[in-house]
Amino acid sequence: MPQNVTRDSPDALPGDLQAIGARYRIATRAEKSRILDEVVRRTGYHRKHAVRLLRRKRAPLPLYDASVGEALVHVWRASGRACGKRLKALMPELLEAMERDGRLPRDPLLRTRLLRMSAATIDRRLAPARRKPTVDEAVRNLEAIQAALVELAQFSIPADLSPEERERLEGLRRQCLDKAGQPIVPSWPKGSGDG
Repeated sequence: MPQNVTRDSPDALPGDLQAIGARYRIATRAEKSRILDEVVRRTGYHRKHAVRLLRRKRAPLPLYDASVGEALVHVWRASGRACGKRLKALMPELLEAMERDGRLPRDPLLRTRLLRMSAATIDRRLAPARRKPTVDEAVRNLEAIQAALVELAQFSIPADLSPEERERLEGLRRQCLDKAGQPIVPSWPKGSGDG
């Protein structure tokens, strides 16, 4: 690298490489050599690296950002943690239902990206979420489930619902109560190493 030029110096070209690359791609062989010499001199890049940068039309944009990943995990959990192939098949119906219920934003770009995602990409993107939870995470999850079940058991069903909706909610509520009408609260299985 030249002594007085660093990659962060104002003389370096990262922002200008797009414009210089456009000129480089249509230049004659002699002009390409001159452009390449100038880029190497100003950036300190190896010649072959500079050629690759100048030939590239644009940097590839990440297709799936953090919001897509978060939405995918949310949809995956709603599906009952289905595998990638099954989740891919369920995705259109799940997205429609979750958007209708307000559990996902109505974002056409997010919806398109989730629907275009392949089963293999779904599996890759879900790998961190699929790892086995630590004991602390499992305890927090169990406590959250217990609280939700108690809340559901104590939930009063609004009178203005249709008979079908009232019956559905009553069924869910009955599943959370034991024979005495008390909330069924999950606990650690016996012999799980808790004492």
